[in-house]
Order: sequence, then C-alpha cells, then structure tokens
Amino acid sequence: MLLVTNTTDVKKEMNIFKLFEKKNQEKSVVGVLYPSKIIIQTRDKRNDSTWVSTDNSILLPSESTNEQLGLAVLQYLNLSKEENISNEEAKEIYERFKKKYKFRSDKAVMANSRYVGIVQNKTHIRFEPKQNKISYRAYYGMPNDKITIDSKSNAEEIGKTLRSAWDKCLFIE
Repeated sequence: MLLVTNTTDVKKEMNIFKLFEKKNQEKSVVGVLYPSKIIIQTRDKRNDSTWVSTDNSILLPSESTNEQLGLAVLQYLNLSKEENISNEEAKEIYERFKKKYKFRSDKAVMANSRYVGIVQNKTHIRFEPKQNKISYRAYYGMPNDKITIDSKSNAEEIGKTLRSAWDKCLFIE
C-alpha cells in the first residue's frame, strides 16, 4: 500500500494509476485465413476509436497448429497501441501490406479470405468474424456471431477459438 505524505507523493501515485490505465487499454489484431496462408496483423486504435492496420504482421502456413496461431495472436496483440494515424498513413500501410504479401489488387487481398477482428482488454478476448463482401471490397461486422473467451486463455484455446470464428465468416458477392 502506498502511503501518501505530501503532494509529491500524490502526483507519483496518480502517475502510477495512469500507467496502470494505459496497460489495460484495448489491443487488437486481425486474423485473415486464405486457402494457403494465414496473416496475423496488429491494429492500432485511433483517437476516434477506430482500428487501423499497422505494418506489424506475420505470415503463417494454413496448416499452423492452434498453439502456433494463439502464440502469434498474443505476440501481435502486445504490439497494438493507441496512435492517431492519419487516413493517408493508413493508405500507405495498406499499400505496403499488399506489396509485402504480393497481392496485385484490392480484390486479390479479399479473394477467398476469412477475416476475424480480435480485441483484447483486461478481462476478455473477443473474436469478431466478418462478412466478406468482395464486390464492395469491404468486410462487414456480424454482431450476433462474436465469440468471447477469458483474457487469461492459453495459446491453444486462442488458436482454437480463432478457427471457430473463421468458420462463422460469410462470403457475399
């Protein structure tokens, strides 16, 4: 227990609480399943509470184990932060993403992809499967199909839950 004896101690105590709050903020990644590969990509939270993809990503083989998937999700969740990324920066990141993974077009990025947003806070991890609307070049949320597990779940459980969320993804032309 911290004993407060003067205003300097109060300020120190307040700073400790601010650090604690920042550590408990939401973090996010996306897990995208393609027929022959998996991409896990970190997302940062902008000031307007939207998630923006970052340059932090990893390519895994589609036959990765649940534990390998879960470990990648946990590793890339730890890279997520709050950062006010401009729309122009977000577009540049997306173009680098396409180049890094050799996608020739936006349509190629979405083709046969199952996209799941993953959000972690101090109590749980929420998996949000998306509808892939290729003709609109967008992924749309499916609020009734979210899956939530305890934030202390092990890597195996996280990977297994991600696979279950991918099974819920829909394709709409």
